[in-house]
Amino acid sequence: MKRTRRDRRGSIYVVALAAAALVTVIGLGVMAVARVEGESARLQAEVHDARYAARGGLELALRALSQMSDWRTDATTGAWSNTVSVNGARWRWRLDDVDDGVLGAGSDRNVWLTCWAESGRASRTLRVQLDTDDGGAPLVRAGSFRGSPATP
Repeated sequence: MKRTRRDRRGSIYVVALAAAALVTVIGLGVMAVARVEGESARLQAEVHDARYAARGGLELALRALSQMSDWRTDATTGAWSNTVSVNGARWRWRLDDVDDGVLGAGSDRNVWLTCWAESGRASRTLRVQLDTDDGGAPLVRAGSFRGSPATP
């Protein structure tokens, strides 16, 4: 049996529909990749902001400690400072005497300064061990930098 032109006319609609579906799937895939890459870039920016906020908070904490006449007796161990917020990032810091919990017990104690910072969904903790120079000002002896949970 021979096909007529009229019988083949419907097949062009099926081919056009399949091509349209293929173009739609490719377009949706490109949109999904662009959305994921944009979100990744935003998260990376938040990680950098949190890292810089932790470093800035550490510098401000060291400055505050150096302005105290005797930071080992004037500062409180284990208590978080007030939270400071700048440009969408926030941070706080605390001192910890890991030997006996008393900062003024001696200048050779293991005192750690911890600065926690958060920007968006990212948070970072910077922790440094402090020493004292001849004038009593705090000096950084050693440190570590890591990601941390969202709350201190």
